[in-house]
Amino acid sequence: MKMPWGKNKPRHSGRLRLRVLPAMAAALGLAAGLAAFAAPGGGRHVLTRFPTLHGNTIVFEAGGNLWKVSRSGGEAQRLTSDRGMDIMPRFSPDGKTIAFTGQYDGNTDVYTIPAEGGPVTRLTFHSDVVRQAPLQA
Repeated sequence: MKMPWGKNKPRHSGRLRLRVLPAMAAALGLAAGLAAFAAPGGGRHVLTRFPTLHGNTIVFEAGGNLWKVSRSGGEAQRLTSDRGMDIMPRFSPDGKTIAFTGQYDGNTDVYTIPAEGGPVTRLTFHSDVVRQAPLQA
């Protein structure tokens, strides 16, 4: 059967190209991010995530721990050094406490810590976070 557009017509639409472009951009971004880890002189870079801001203080996660630093820069101070992952910090409205998600011993729960550092307080003990949502009955 002869097609009206001839042999050279692509078999896909422009939509395929639009789907491929974001994936290519993400792959390039990942490659650039990984290249940033190879610091000249053997320095160590750590990915910082989940920043939160209150006043002049930024709290973020890096290497599984929470850190704080002045908004104007400087050396960061470690707030947590627990054996698990501390992620998603959020300041309380008054800025005195930081709530975060802690992942220890296979469980994910909510914890708090004073904004100036100090002991961690666990708020939840039986997390309902699951890998898949339950099926509706």
